[in-house]
Amino acid sequence: MLLAVPLLAVLVALAVRLRRFRLLFGALALVAAALLVENVQGAVSPFGTLLPLLASGLAKPDRVALLAQVRDQLGHDPVSPALRVMLDEYVRWHMVKAVLCGLLASVLLGLSVAVWRRRHRWYCLLTALLAAAALVVVAANVTTVADPDPGLLSLLQGDW
Repeated sequence: MLLAVPLLAVLVALAVRLRRFRLLFGALALVAAALLVENVQGAVSPFGTLLPLLASGLAKPDRVALLAQVRDQLGHDPVSPALRVMLDEYVRWHMVKAVLCGLLASVLLGLSVAVWRRRHRWYCLLTALLAAAALVVVAANVTTVADPDPGLLSLLQGDW
């Protein structure tokens, strides 16, 4: 995270200053922004980041037993403290991603409007499409936060 922030700042400054390489530095800045989102997300919810690895190393019978226990606990209260922590981290991970992608989408929409005023229609279209993609990610994460049980089960099955 300590490298992603200055990298993003430098790439944005270069994209603004160097007209000839604006698209290249803009694309690199977008990659740096995605890395920053992932780094912040991992820092806020480290267990949520490692959750996909939980069931990946299990043998088939162990995975089936794990999924049966999780389904039983999610369908019938009470949920064990361990599963509650897993579920809370899973939800936190998706909430952070939704917020950060929402911020990214708003920056991209603002950039799209600024580029439109300068009559660079292709750049405007490109940034608007990227903002729409970020909004799709926001919608998917908000949906998962609203109902995390199926997503957690799918993650533990290895269908993610």
